[in-house]
Amino acid sequence: KPHLSNLNEDPQLSRRINYEIDKEHARIGKRGCEPANDIEIGGMGIRKNHAIITKIDNKFYIEPLDFTT
Repeated sequence: KPHLSNLNEDPQLSRRINYEIDKEHARIGKRGCEPANDIEIGGMGIRKNHAIITKIDNKFYIEPLDFTT
């Protein structure tokens, strides 16, 4: 099943968090936003509405959403 996994400098911490992509559209961004993001992540450089993953004809595309916050 399609998914995203975390990466870390420490190999023991990589692939510990997995997000399944099971919708036609999945929004990625910080917690506590309206509308709520499907995949909530934190860290420096992560924006409120960071990106969207779109499934078209069984292919996945990722696009940035918010350059201002």
